Amino acid sequence: METELIVGMIGAVATVSGAVIQRSWHWRGNRVPHGGEATEFGRFREDASFSVDEVVKVLDLRRSPGEPGVTVLTDTYLVRRNAEKGNGLVSFYGTSGTLEARCVSHPGAGHEFGPIESQHMPVNCAMGVDLRGLAMDAVVRVINEVTFTGAYDRVPLENFETHIDRPTLALVFVLLLPERHPADDITGFVQTGRRTEKKTDRENGPILVSGGTVAHWRIVPDKGRWLPAEARYRVEWHWRPATGGGRELHRAAADEEM
Repeated sequence: METELIVGMIGAVATVSGAVIQRSWHWRGNRVPHGGEATEFGRFREDASFSVDEVVKVLDLRRSPGEPGVTVLTDTYLVRRNAEKGNGLVSFYGTSGTLEARCVSHPGAGHEFGPIESQHMPVNCAMGVDLRGLAMDAVVRVINEVTFTGAYDRVPLENFETHIDRPTLALVFVLLLPERHPADDITGFVQTGRRTEKKTDRENGPILVSGGTVAHWRIVPDKGRWLPAEARYRVEWHWRPATGGGRELHRAAADEEM
C-alpha cells in the first residue's frame, strides 16, 4: 500500500477518536505519570519529556506469508511535550528476519536509525526523531515506516506485539491481510508488570472485518487513567489456508515491534 494511503487511513482513525482524546487530556490537566528511565539512542534522549495522545500501528501483511514475505509497519505517534529536557522520540523495533526503516514525517537529518545491542530478538534496531522544535504542550505527529522481510511467515499462527514505553492515552492496531490468506480468528493479549499475560474478552479485544482481511483493535484506559507503564499488548491471528496454490510456511520464531 502506498505511504500516502496509509497516512490517510491513520488520519481517519485519529479523526474518529481525536475529540475523545482531547477532552480526556484537558480533564487530566498536567497529571502526566512519570516516564521512568531515560530512553535514548544516538544523539536523541527522551528524558521523560514526552507523552503520546495516541499511537496507531498499521501492519500491512498483504505480501506475507512468503518465501520470504515482506510486511510494512506504519508506526505513528501523536506526541506531546511535557518537559523541556528531552530532544527526541526514540522507538525500538525487533525481528527474527531483517528490517529497514525510515521516518516519513521527519526525513533527512531529522532522524537517525541503526542497530542496538539487545537480547530481545535476533535483530534489534532503534529510530530517534528530532523534536527539539516542539514547544511545551504542543503536539506533533511522528510517522515511522518499517519494512520487515521474512518476519511474518509462520503458519498457521502468527503474532505482533508492542510495549508502552512512555505515558500513552490510546493505542490502535490495524492489520491488513491478503485476500489469498486472510485470518479466520484473532485474539488480543495484555501483560502488565510482572503479571501473567491475559487474553482479552470479545468486547475489549481485536475484531476482524472484510472477510478476515482487516483487523482493528483500539485500546483506551478507564477515564482519568493512562495505559499501564511498560504494558505489553499482543495480537495473535490464525491464517486461513491459502488459496491460489501458495504452499504453507513454518517458522519457529514470532516477530514484533518492541
